[in-house]
Amino acid sequence: MKKILQGFWDSFQHIQRCLISYDYLVINRAKLQQLVEQYIATINEKNLTIEGRTFKIPVVFGGKYGPDLEYVADSQQLSNEKLIEQFCSKPLQIMVVNRGPMFGTNFGKEVARLEIPRTAVPAGAITAAGEQISIMIQKSPGGWRIFGQTPIQMKMEFEKNPPVYYKPGDMMTFYPIGEDDYSKFEGQTISDMEVKE
Repeated sequence: MKKILQGFWDSFQHIQRCLISYDYLVINRAKLQQLVEQYIATINEKNLTIEGRTFKIPVVFGGKYGPDLEYVADSQQLSNEKLIEQFCSKPLQIMVVNRGPMFGTNFGKEVARLEIPRTAVPAGAITAAGEQISIMIQKSPGGWRIFGQTPIQMKMEFEKNPPVYYKPGDMMTFYPIGEDDYSKFEGQTISDMEVKE
């Protein structure tokens, strides 16, 4: 098993995310985790960097666009303004693409999910739960806290390959806009927000 993992890792050192499917009757989960962590430690020692694009994303925070802003701010023991400032203070790297781009947070504490999920969360909602942030790419039910919304379209187009313009490793920087500015961005897509050097 060690040789298989070593060969796999040597071949795919530059991938940004991977899924390991394994037979738990062949290898113990704890042992597999230990082996993977050893290889990750080895690769981290090489100070490898992941290259990705950067996108600047406008967001309206609070009000009808972010009904849970105050709850999220209170959970971090911050004012609404300080929470927005902290959230926008540095780029967040996309960790995975699921129901939209998902990131780790730059918040200090976990954010509790809603006790009763909403039946409809709008596309573009910036949501938080646990230690993660997500952008909803289409209207759907959800139990994460909504603290803002972007007018930028990030939908999946399954006829395209890849089906979304962004990928794990890309960075998104968020900045606040007023409610009156929301309509100015409507119709714009994620590709319009890419920072060109």
